[in-house]
Amino acid sequence: MGFSDWLLIGTLALAWYQVGFVWLVQVVAWPLFAYVGPNEFEAYHRAWWRGIRYILFIPSGTAFAGTILLLHWTPAGVPRWILWIALALYILTYALTAAWWGPQQAKLIRTDTPQFRLIVETHWVRTALVSGYGAFLLAAAVLRVTG
Repeated sequence: MGFSDWLLIGTLALAWYQVGFVWLVQVVAWPLFAYVGPNEFEAYHRAWWRGIRYILFIPSGTAFAGTILLLHWTPAGVPRWILWIALALYILTYALTAAWWGPQQAKLIRTDTPQFRLIVETHWVRTALVSGYGAFLLAAAVLRVTG
């Protein structure tokens, strides 16, 4: 196994770390937010955000770098278009996060509002995008192994 194979394995692992994280947030964290009292929610949400920053953004940034590097060091048998789609899904995820989910979450102070319900409902889009990113990297790994 060469450098490109190890790069694919590492990037795939980080991508699936993100997939697990986004599903945990979607299926567990968001629904549980509704159980935090209205007087405590703002402080709870700030603490939650501080707690997830590093465990989310360091692996995510490393996966992004790995995906870009895979375009340069593409493993044998992996079509570059798969990596381009994975990168596009990643970029779309974080562009929408910067434009929509991030600002909405930053303003969130209660869970008994239409704003909270809208964030939870639209977060499925982010969950699908992150899952798609992981799926395309998985497809790349399968093609590397079988091709």
